[in-house]
Amino acid sequence: MCIEKNVDLINELKEEIKNLKAQIKNSRVQKYYTDNKNSPFHIALEHSPIIIAHVDNKLRYTWIYNPHSAFSPEESIGKRDDEISLNEGTLELVKLKKQVLETRINTRKEIDFPIQGKIFTYDITAKPLKNKLGEIIGVTTASTDITENKRTTQRLQKMYKQLETYVQNNDSMMSELRRFRHNVLNVLYGLNGYIDNKDWKGLTKYFSQIEDQFEILKDNTVFSIEKIKNPATKGLLMSKLQVARALEINMEIKVECDVILDSRYIKNTDLCEILGVFLDNAIEAASDAFTKNVSIIILENTKCISIFIENTFKEKPDLTIIKKGGSTKGKERGLGLKFVQDILKNYSKIVNNTFVNYNLFVQELNIKK
Repeated sequence: MCIEKNVDLINELKEEIKNLKAQIKNSRVQKYYTDNKNSPFHIALEHSPIIIAHVDNKLRYTWIYNPHSAFSPEESIGKRDDEISLNEGTLELVKLKKQVLETRINTRKEIDFPIQGKIFTYDITAKPLKNKLGEIIGVTTASTDITENKRTTQRLQKMYKQLETYVQNNDSMMSELRRFRHNVLNVLYGLNGYIDNKDWKGLTKYFSQIEDQFEILKDNTVFSIEKIKNPATKGLLMSKLQVARALEINMEIKVECDVILDSRYIKNTDLCEILGVFLDNAIEAASDAFTKNVSIIILENTKCISIFIENTFKEKPDLTIIKKGGSTKGKERGLGLKFVQDILKNYSKIVNNTFVNYNLFVQELNIKK
């Protein structure tokens, strides 16, 4: 029994010595790379979004290079990811590294991490770390920050869907206008017949029968959208108009004159994201209101372009929370306004005002030229 215990103890000591040697070696490698500023490794990674790291068999960091600015290498060495910061992302990363140790197979995965109030996405490749004898002594990871790339991809996908909707709606609208023009000619011929015969009673009856055919003239929205000389914005408004109508919300779009929303003032992707958030919130609030109304007013003069998005509501919103980029919808919802604030920080000539005007909640966007 004593012999077996001694054998177990010796094996444990051997394992500890092996890990210690690996840590010493990794520390030397780390010291070389961090001290030698002109090494190819340092030059390649100095301004890149890539983090390289080693962990031992217990998943504790033995070496890390180029970590996120919120974490220093000194604070990370000797700790596991979930000991440095406990969240869903670090737990997922620990699980990934365990999988590599158990299966001995290289693994790649995208993981989201909450860091300093923001979400960062990393594309992580993990592979077994071996010594000269081919024994697995830990895991090597290469993590690339793809946060901006992922967000850009999502924006492009959103823009593509909006453009697709715009094309479909534009074709539908043009068909509707062509049919309307054809009907007008036929109606005029009919009116001419009653007038020639001076059949005023018949004319009155005829007019009451055709009145419904002219409903398109009452809908200024169709003609207002055509005044917007920006395909991306036009597509967005058309898609939101379809959503509102499907929810039986009265949505009006009023454009006073031809408006050119030039990308010199704001990127198309940013403008569509801002208007998309405002309109989604307006439609959602109006859908709960007794009177379901949403209106968009776009004005332009020599100095600025002003966009007003108004909606009715069931309960008066808390402007204090909204102006801070928060939401009255709960912790898990309403991130859109925070994204809007982040975008607007890049534009010194764009001002967003939020206020309540009688029974209407208003988002105002002023774009200075």
